[in-house]
Amino acid sequence: MARRNCDDIPARELVNSIFRISPPQLRNRSTERSADKPTEFHLHSIISEAPCVVFKSFREWQWSISYPPQLQGSAMLTIHGFWRSSCTKRVALILHEKAVPFKLVEVPLGTFKSPEHLKKQPFGQIPVLDDEGYVLYESRAIVRYINAKYAAQGTTGLAPSTSDVHALGKFEMACSIEYSQFSPVVDRLMKEVIFKKAQGLTVDETIEKTLKTILEQKLDVYDQILAKQRYLAGENVTLADLFHVPECDLIFKYAPDIVQSQIHVGKWWQEISSRKSWLAVKDGLVFIWNK
Repeated sequence: MARRNCDDIPARELVNSIFRISPPQLRNRSTERSADKPTEFHLHSIISEAPCVVFKSFREWQWSISYPPQLQGSAMLTIHGFWRSSCTKRVALILHEKAVPFKLVEVPLGTFKSPEHLKKQPFGQIPVLDDEGYVLYESRAIVRYINAKYAAQGTTGLAPSTSDVHALGKFEMACSIEYSQFSPVVDRLMKEVIFKKAQGLTVDETIEKTLKTILEQKLDVYDQILAKQRYLAGENVTLADLFHVPECDLIFKYAPDIVQSQIHVGKWWQEISSRKSWLAVKDGLVFIWNK
């Protein structure tokens, strides 16, 4: 494909206009690659708007996108993950918030326990961050690292200063709520009603009903918290709020009625889910097509 300079055109729109490829076509092509050779993509991480975007080729499943002048020459982080993974999206969301260049090396489904991947992530999960040889896994740990390393870049204030111990305490409490109260229930519910259906398995309606009730009870408490403040850790958005976004997106699509009765949760969700960072990654990190 000829080199194209594209000024003042949203990157997402440009991809759709140049590469009109349906999901089945993408899946068919992906099977042609050897399982031991992960697919690598170069991504542009300035949300979805770029001053100048140059598409070089689509050869061997590689998307190369040039960066604006202010990012050219920057070291690029590598994320090993799966393009539709909630945890991978959690990391990508923050990379967009912080305006950090990165590339995604796809770890296909079914290869998480491969010897090669286990060298990077001994539990056989995704995502994994490689920062010029410095390797981290666990999405929340990766996010905290990115936010700390690029503290002055992109969206600032996503975590309070360690000098403000009261704000830090509230922030850590909010992060812990997501990790210990929200995520475990949502994970179980998604496995029961989303992943089982995708695999053609029978959903246990008793378990589904029980988990929905538990989640509604958790969100009742969230609603009480958000009735007193705009975000979970106070009046400013933090990582504690953004940690929720990928799983909230899945679960609220499955059961929109859960959030309809929670006025303050609904308002909070509307705010955090409309951020440009999430809009850039919600439909997948790489494969973008017209629906």
